[in-house]
Amino acid sequence: MMKEKVTVIGAGISGSAFAHFAATNGYKVNIYEKATSGGCIQSICFSNNYYFELGGHTLTYKYNTILEIIEYYKKTDQIVPINGLRFEGYTRGQFHSIFKNVKFGQLFISLLKRSTLSKTNQSIKSYYSAILGDHNYDHLFHYLFSAILCQNPDHFPAEMLFRKRRPNKKYPKKFSLKNGIEQFIEIILQNPEIDYKNKSEITRITKTSEHYELWSADQKIDIATKIGFSCPPDVAAFLLKDIEPGLSKMLHRIRVIKIETVLVHVKNKEALKKRKKSIIGFEQPFYSAIFHQINEEKYYVFYFKENEYKEDEKIKAISDVFSIEQHEIRVLATKISRLPAVTVENLELLVQIEKDVAGKPIFFPTNYIEGLSIEDCCLRAKKEADRLVTMN
Repeated sequence: MMKEKVTVIGAGISGSAFAHFAATNGYKVNIYEKATSGGCIQSICFSNNYYFELGGHTLTYKYNTILEIIEYYKKTDQIVPINGLRFEGYTRGQFHSIFKNVKFGQLFISLLKRSTLSKTNQSIKSYYSAILGDHNYDHLFHYLFSAILCQNPDHFPAEMLFRKRRPNKKYPKKFSLKNGIEQFIEIILQNPEIDYKNKSEITRITKTSEHYELWSADQKIDIATKIGFSCPPDVAAFLLKDIEPGLSKMLHRIRVIKIETVLVHVKNKEALKKRKKSIIGFEQPFYSAIFHQINEEKYYVFYFKENEYKEDEKIKAISDVFSIEQHEIRVLATKISRLPAVTVENLELLVQIEKDVAGKPIFFPTNYIEGLSIEDCCLRAKKEADRLVTMN
């Protein structure tokens, strides 16, 4: 008996996880990716088998859906522990403790309110200002949450951040894989029930009475009865405009931002003699810079804000941080990621999107309905795969 097929657009964390759960539930999966797999994840190795992460950079023992998938493929031997990150702040030419401007009295008084507050329909700013105090939010936690989300957190839904998860203490508290986090996607795509087609961009979808037709430029490359959209909301909106115009209009209302990640090696060892921590940018063009040291060499992965900074402007910003000449910075790799900027105002919209697709063979394993974290992406993929199975 021929297995039923499901088509997935996008081979990032969400799309790959959805493909996994669909395949393990008896489906054949075609997964299309316009570039190469990874999405917002990219692991780069230069030497000494050391992997730099240019996207998401940490997995934890609370990421149970991730661990479930790793266990399924019997790849737990690929798990490697990593150290937790330590941070210092940087503001206007000065390094400092990230807690420099905290009013601890206000923090103590505000924390007493925590048990009575709900995250429901609250933005990060409204919820955490009530818990931590307005001053402490504005002068510290705004920047910490910015670094976590790689976007302005003020209007981001509080309920989509820091979900309660049960730890699996069989595994390291913080971990990666031997070949970086991107190996997680590579493991999934080796599943024989998944046909991964890279450098295959879907540019248009049409619909007949029986199925969907997927086009790349002027060539029809596939037909499908069920489609998973694991791509940014504006891309999904464009692809759906002819077959689901109402859904397309809703997706267009979710803003998408562009983040550029820059991996640099700093040649001036003397200038970095005291630098041993990752950096939170306070009122800077970057959200954070993740510190790496290999032997005596020091590297940073800078996460720049969504504004269109030119190459020389980014190099100048980095050189200003360390008070060095621009020629002392060597750029090793860059990556551009497109992230959804969901706001608390979008929550009702997301509910409406869920209602609209409830009975349709259209699925959204994405990073803008459950949350942005790697675990949120996989959990959402699992839920959508469960809905896929119940439709038969």
